[in-house]
Amino acid sequence: MTTNGAPRRIQFDRLALADVRKGIEGLQQTFSKHKAAVEKLLPEIALLKRQVKALEDVHNRAVERSYEHLSQRIASMESGRHAHNEGVIGKLQTRLEAAETELKGAVRADSLPEWVFQNR
Repeated sequence: MTTNGAPRRIQFDRLALADVRKGIEGLQQTFSKHKAAVEKLLPEIALLKRQVKALEDVHNRAVERSYEHLSQRIASMESGRHAHNEGVIGKLQTRLEAAETELKGAVRADSLPEWVFQNR
């Protein structure tokens, strides 16, 4: 043993190096386990991605069909309302024409002399 402690330092360095090597080996084993787990999961992840894509496509088609169906129903309702409104307008026009005819008749009666109405 020397006075500067060189043999102890060498022994300490060897122990530290051995600990580092054990740590590296442990990390390599952990890495290998994690890598194996990830590689095992990759096909399942790919399958899940395909299934999600298929579900999104089905959902999108269902939404499109619902939108088209609702659009058709709205158009049908508007058409029915338009037809109803046309019928109501026709009835109102008939009533207006009848009222105008009656009014014209009343104007004609007013234009007659008074003696026409005295014999009644």
